[in-house]
Amino acid sequence: MGDEKALEKLSSWEREVKTRLPGGSTLQARAFNYAYEDSKKIRKHLLGSTTYHKNQDDGVEFVVAVKAIAYPGGVCSVWIYFGLIDTDLSNN
Repeated sequence: MGDEKALEKLSSWEREVKTRLPGGSTLQARAFNYAYEDSKKIRKHLLGSTTYHKNQDDGVEFVVAVKAIAYPGGVCSVWIYFGLIDTDLSNN
């Protein structure tokens, strides 16, 4: 949030992902950042902040990308890109 380099990298990566999607499909996704690595807390927050996991339509696939960065002093930054790809052309 607010870091121009991070926003630029996310935007570039998102464009690249969208170019690799099957024709006619759509991508809905969000980036999340955490300053801790507790997987249970992260999962609880992700599932509480989005409704992607509730979509059970035909042609829906989920996308998750994770990047963890370690900093001196035991500080970490965990980035998660979470969303869904709708490949069912009848839903578009």
